[in-house]
Amino acid sequence: MDLKVVFDKIIEAFPGATIEGEVCSAARLRQESIINLDKSVDAIIVVGSLKSSNTNKLFEIAKHAHKEALSIMIEHLDELKCIDLHSKKHVAISSGASTPIETIDAIYEYLDSNYNR
Repeated sequence: MDLKVVFDKIIEAFPGATIEGEVCSAARLRQESIINLDKSVDAIIVVGSLKSSNTNKLFEIAKHAHKEALSIMIEHLDELKCIDLHSKKHVAISSGASTPIETIDAIYEYLDSNYNR
């Protein structure tokens, strides 16, 4: 269902309701965190569904805010195993809001045990 349709139904049911056109605070904080990454970060891994607008936005921000860094977007650890990060000294991980913590933990553990990053 289109978000505008949902908003219209809310306004219809609750005529006094106000709809804010703002990114939720969790998504905004994740976006700001990527923007504010130290310039020494030379790889940014964005984890989440390739269909998620939130995850895609994080990836776009990473690419534009840190043009010198390698920015990659993955859904699962297996995708990361195909990428050689040995030349990277500082790797950052971010994720979409609905990415399971187990997925993020597995990626962190993989990086720690294989690259000590």
